[in-house]
Amino acid sequence: PPALVTVEYGGRRRDAVLQATKAGQLFVLDRDSGTPIVPVTEMPVPRSTVAGEEASPTQPQSAIGPLSPQRLSPDSVWGANDADRTSCRAAMNGLRNEGPFTPPSLEGSLVLPSNIGGAHWGGVAFDPSAQIAVVPTNTVAAIVKLIPRAHFDSLRRGGTGNRISAEFAPQRGTPYGMYRELFILPRLVPCTPPPFGALVGVDLRRGTIAWRMETEYDARLTAAHVQMKELNPAVDDLNRQYEAFVRTRQAATQSYVGYDDQI
Repeated sequence: PPALVTVEYGGRRRDAVLQATKAGQLFVLDRDSGTPIVPVTEMPVPRSTVAGEEASPTQPQSAIGPLSPQRLSPDSVWGANDADRTSCRAAMNGLRNEGPFTPPSLEGSLVLPSNIGGAHWGGVAFDPSAQIAVVPTNTVAAIVKLIPRAHFDSLRRGGTGNRISAEFAPQRGTPYGMYRELFILPRLVPCTPPPFGALVGVDLRRGTIAWRMETEYDARLTAAHVQMKELNPAVDDLNRQYEAFVRTRQAATQSYVGYDDQI
């Protein structure tokens, strides 16, 4: 939701509307006229490759800059191990991956920010004395695919949409249905590198990002992954010792006189 605030951008007090978007932008608009207080420009974005669809050639971009990652390359995918990262890269093959506002496509498009953001649904907080807007953000990518109408119902019946990690949408009245899913592995490992979310502080006097605070959960998850890798050799050694103990115990038990006698 938007926030009604009074900003001091450029040394001038003005009543404003703050609007954070799922595209990872924060727009600061004059409350009466709707004109941008912090400058907004139009940036070129990828065109649609779907027959009959015309996507806008540009999209607005705040001078504040993106609040969350805007693109994911094969080299930057994340996973708990090499096999996870290989699976993530394989899933990327063949997808359109051209940065912000890559349109949905028949082959599937990798979108970042995804349908969960960018900016989180909860909106922004504002500190009027410090002139800081705090925006919660998400960083997990998604895959969006258009499905021709003739195939949509059968694919939906056999699919796994659950509105959490995956979703089918009929888009009635159009030639295509839509399927989208978060870019995560079946065992719920994200392919997007940590942090999976952050709080971003925006200085509204200057119209710039002042600070970024990564969530503690992401840091703890990454640290736990590193520590588990360090423990692997010790666990393997303990397993070998235990198996040797069991073999020795079994051999000693079977050496007793009368072991084979029935009771």
